[in-house]
Amino acid sequence: TLKQVALEKIKTLSPTSEQSPADATPTFEWTIPQDWPSGYDTRFYVTVYDDLSRMIYLKYVSPTSPLDVYKTKAVYEGPKLEPGKKYTVHIYVPGFSVFDSALLNKVSYTAMADATTTFWVNS
Repeated sequence: TLKQVALEKIKTLSPTSEQSPADATPTFEWTIPQDWPSGYDTRFYVTVYDDLSRMIYLKYVSPTSPLDVYKTKAVYEGPKLEPGKKYTVHIYVPGFSVFDSALLNKVSYTAMADATTTFWVNS
């Protein structure tokens, strides 16, 4: 059998629209679900979209600090962001499965973003 678990939502801490304008090379910071299964690391997907909803950046991020810190970050390394233009960042973890030896079955986890965040850069 397969047990499915939706982890608590990921919250983008920066940049946000309230913190805009952001630097031209923003540092994305987000929470890691506190109910993350112990001993399992995974990749977070950081995607940035322009004002026409085209994906301009995709980065896979594996947290370097222990997951019990409950947040991590990554510096934007994509194409130059244009001043005054709005961008949307979406951070999530695609589903992953592990075998739980105590339950003797497979457990599937997923963690979605609380919300996408819109920001713009300094001129």
